[in-house]
Formats: sequence, C-alpha cells, structure tokens
Amino acid sequence: MFNTTISNFNLTRNYSQFDWNKTRNLETFSNLESVLIPITFSMIFLFGIIGNGVLLSYMVRRRRMTSPHNIYVINLAVGDLLMLTVSMPFMSTIFTFETWPYGDIVCKLSEFFHTLCCSVTVCMLTALSIERYIIASGRCSEHRNSMAIIAVFVIWVYSFMFAIPDLVSANLYEDPGYEVCVLYRHSWGEAYAKTMTIQKLIFLFIVPVMTSFLCYTATLIRLLQVSSNSSTVQIDTAREDGKKVHLIILIFILMIVFIFSWLPRRIYLMWYYFDPSPYDNFWHLMKLTGFCLMYANSAFNPLVFFVLDRDFRKFSISCCHKYRTQQYSPVDSANAKNGQTMMLTGLTPIDEIGSMV
Repeated sequence: MFNTTISNFNLTRNYSQFDWNKTRNLETFSNLESVLIPITFSMIFLFGIIGNGVLLSYMVRRRRMTSPHNIYVINLAVGDLLMLTVSMPFMSTIFTFETWPYGDIVCKLSEFFHTLCCSVTVCMLTALSIERYIIASGRCSEHRNSMAIIAVFVIWVYSFMFAIPDLVSANLYEDPGYEVCVLYRHSWGEAYAKTMTIQKLIFLFIVPVMTSFLCYTATLIRLLQVSSNSSTVQIDTAREDGKKVHLIILIFILMIVFIFSWLPRRIYLMWYYFDPSPYDNFWHLMKLTGFCLMYANSAFNPLVFFVLDRDFRKFSISCCHKYRTQQYSPVDSANAKNGQTMMLTGLTPIDEIGSMV
C-alpha cells in the first residue's frame, strides 16, 4: 500500500524522482473525511471483531470441527481478525494524522500483516472452492482432513513469504515537518513498485478469483449431471444435493464480496503507478472507498455466514440472548430468590423487611 502524503490538505505523490508529481488541493474532502473515516473504521473494527469472534467460536464448537470446510473457515476468521487488529488500526490513521506517529517498526509490521492477511483470505476462499469441487467430483479420500491441514499450513507459509518483501521495503519517508509510512523505498526505483503492484494484482486477485470461478462452474456442472443421470431421486439424496448447492452458493457469495471489496483498491493502485493523469477528486474518492472496503471485507465475511447459514444465525442469536441474560442475571437472580422466600414464608416484601429488623 502506497500512502499519499497528507499535509495541510495537500495530497502529493512523494516520488517526484519518478515524475509522479500529481498534486491537487482537495480541501473539500478534508473536513469530511477527518470525521467520516474514523467513524467508518470504528464500525468496521467493532462489527468485524464481534462477527469473526462469534464465527470462530461457532466453528470451534461444531462436532465436525476438523472437517476441511470448517478448517478453512476457522483460518479465514483468524486472518480477518489479524487484519482488523494488527493492520487496520495503524494504517487507518493516515487519514486523521498529518504525520505517522508509530515509528518505523510499526510501519513495517502493519504493511507486512496487511499483505499476509489479504493472501490468507483469498487463498482460504480459493481452497474452499477447490474443496467443494473435489466433493462434487467424487474424488473424496479418507485423508481429506489431513490434506486440509497441510493445505492450510502451506497457505500460511506462502502468505508469510509473499509478505516478506513488504516487511523489508516499508519504511518512513521523512520530510520537514512530517513522516509518512510508505510501502516502497524511493531508492529501489519505479520499476520495483510497478512490479510488486502487478504481482499482487495477479497472485492476490486475478489468479485466485479465476481459479474459484472455474471450480464453481465445474462443481455446478457436475451436480447437474448427477441429478440428470438419476432416474429416481431419493428424498435424502435431494436434500443432500440441496445442502451442497447451498454451501457452494455461500462460498460463491464470499468470493463475490471479496471482489467487490478489493476491486476499487486494485484499480486505484494500478492507476496510481501507471497513469500519469492528475490526482483529482475522483481518484481521491476512489482511494477512500477502496481503503474502507478492503478492511470492511474482514467484517463482511461473518455477515455472509449470518445471512446464509441458518445454524450460525441461530448460534449468533443465542449468543446475544446469553449476553443480555448475563447482563441482567444478578438482578433477576435476586428477585427470583426473594420471590421464592416470600412464597415459602407467606410474607410480603414489607413483612420480610420488618422481620429482618
């Protein structure tokens, strides 16, 4: 992520040595974004932490916690929680502070975890789509669970290695009066920044999305073939196929939400590094929108499960009821005890108080 300097509401591309002097005064946005952006990120953080926390608790408590589907979803929720707690709180402050207040180490770690979590999220979604295709094609083996654990391990290692360059390249750009956390060092040149931007577009967006859509298409075709070849469809078989289709739809919606959340950011970064046109109100709005949506994706995922997964919805509602019950339980418990005592002794509340004096 390449941060645009914000100083006196004047947004400037710092890489003047690359002839990227796209500057325009955007005072019309300054006051509005300084209020709306913190509110937006606070809501994303709140709903994301609660949603992913409940989703993680739900998956851990399921009887088949070690099934491939549940393993991938658990790691998806862990990746989202890391994004919300380690990366977002620090990177979001570029819209509220004129200078980076956290130092070089936090700059490096926030960029590292941002790339790491993005990779984990899209790889887990891709793994879910591949796993659905394997089931639909009838190639299931007794080692599915262990293979899923290995796949998760490989995804985390791959994501870690993919994010290492950002850990190294991120640093503080210092200018008189302010410091800015930038992802790509000036001294590494324009070619490196462009190469990394294209690389992330390909491996963290295009390839996973295309792979997932191919798996969805192949899975649906396979299910349709199985249904058409069956002369008599048993009720249990029909129900099982319905569950499979419903699960495919859920995973498909998760990928659609990912595309919706990350596409504006990818478009903005491609324009930023490859288009010499001026930085105007449109691109500033695109930057703000993309920045908010890419973090909101971590809050959208549990919302998709809440809408499409009936069991998770019931679990979430029961958690809310338990929370409300715990809030009022001391008072309710005291009232219940008083009521039981009065029934046993035949005393009214006033009589009981009088008997204690």
